[in-house]
Amino acid sequence: MTATEPDIRAVLAQISAGIEATADEDEIEDVPPPKWPGGILQLQSSETVRLRPPPTYLVLDALPRGVVFQLVGPTDSFKSFVGLDLALSVANGIPWMGHGCTQRGRVVYIASEGSADLGVRIDAWLAAHPDEDDEDLAWSLEVGLNLLDDAVVAAIVDNLADANVDLVIFDTQQDHMIGGDENSAKDINRLVDALRKIQRATGAVVGIVHHTGWDDSRERGSSAQRGKFDVVLPVVRRTIACVKNKYGPRMEKLRFHMEPHEASIVPVLDVVPPTLSDLHTEVVADPIKALQDVAYDLVLNKPDFYNRSSLAKATGGRFVVAGQAVKEMVYPPPGGEVQLVEVKVPDVDKSGKPYQATRLRVRDDYDLKR
Repeated sequence: MTATEPDIRAVLAQISAGIEATADEDEIEDVPPPKWPGGILQLQSSETVRLRPPPTYLVLDALPRGVVFQLVGPTDSFKSFVGLDLALSVANGIPWMGHGCTQRGRVVYIASEGSADLGVRIDAWLAAHPDEDDEDLAWSLEVGLNLLDDAVVAAIVDNLADANVDLVIFDTQQDHMIGGDENSAKDINRLVDALRKIQRATGAVVGIVHHTGWDDSRERGSSAQRGKFDVVLPVVRRTIACVKNKYGPRMEKLRFHMEPHEASIVPVLDVVPPTLSDLHTEVVADPIKALQDVAYDLVLNKPDFYNRSSLAKATGGRFVVAGQAVKEMVYPPPGGEVQLVEVKVPDVDKSGKPYQATRLRVRDDYDLKR
């Protein structure tokens, strides 16, 4: 009996299916089962997490990339001037309050409060920084952008989709949560979630300017705010602090003053911390003894800047090890000079043990103790 063409095709199809099934079985046997299941938790190994890149900064030690932050202060604390200074510093890639910007970035400032004199404020800043410009800073002066409205948030995301922005600032918080209650944790959560949607969609750092309440030490409204924001920067009595940085150390408190330029005023850092190039550096066998000698020199040779009580308060005994260098930052009384001393440290001490962070304190009789 001669097989017909359909019969031959059927046999070949069965053989092919068997070969494919065998190959699939072999492949399954060669692939080890996952160590951690996927599913809703999307579990990852600890090694995978350790290999993730660390946070990077838009403004060094102040604003990590990918954060949502709050700039908060009482009325007449110049917080909006500080916000403008931050915006223009990033737009020019220059240091902001002594903290370097990692790049020249594009900035969008959305202002719904006090916009009448924005022009003269910008002119004043440019007069104080004659080598800079405002080409990479764009403004929105639209009133009534409600961040509690999902449709408005979606429209903002769509508007910024092709803007390639690095920093977005909303000013102020109360003007952008129309119909919401600042004292309601639910409404604050909705507000910050909206800011986070904008951050994730644009990749920019996103901030909002807010007021303190009767107590300058905290934000006006719900206590849930500080827990929701990644970074919180209070501006109070000519100081800028960091009371929260979710992704790294908090920057040191900064002091500033307002300088007149053109028809307005500009915030200026009181004291610019010295850079490493300004340090007095020497290699020594005994860094502790060297630091003691430095402190004694300050006492004996700079009586105009120090007295018994102010020296004790000013030094605070803060000595820290950074890499292979011990650094001491001494803030003298107002009007004095900043003394920054670095003493390079050998890898180990005489007993072969690595040097550890050391704290020295100044007693009233100027005797230094470990």
